[in-house]
Amino acid sequence: MKKHTLAAVLILSLMMIISSGCFLFTGKAQAETPEGVTIILDDNGLNAFEGGTALTESELADMGISFSEGLLEIGSEGTYILSGTFEGTIAISSSKKSDVVLVLDGLTLTNPDDEALTVKKTGNLTIYLNEGTQNVITSGTETVIGPEEETAAE
Repeated sequence: MKKHTLAAVLILSLMMIISSGCFLFTGKAQAETPEGVTIILDDNGLNAFEGGTALTESELADMGISFSEGLLEIGSEGTYILSGTFEGTIAISSSKKSDVVLVLDGLTLTNPDDEALTVKKTGNLTIYLNEGTQNVITSGTETVIGPEEETAAE
């Protein structure tokens, strides 16, 4: 129970931090890119690959990944390598028992009107920074999380 509470507090803290301003991440946390789904974002859409093979919109949907104007939603467990420049929101909404890993690999994510990165629900969320990359997340709003949201996240 303590692990779940600590994980919920960490996720909520990350949500509050990310949703309240601009952050520049430059990291050496991940020397090698792990295997997973590579998503290259731009304001015209996305290109996604797995193992060097391009993924179709249908294959992405089968994986729980959806993209519409200004929203990339990741709805299933897995590792996602994110790069490019995108104005909108990345939303994580997998099941409470799912593990989601985000690897930031030169991502510039901005949303002047709302949260740039939001976690609706997931079991564990781990964020890595690829070595030698610069990653920027900018949100235009501040989100205050009250007791109701904290309880729901547990």
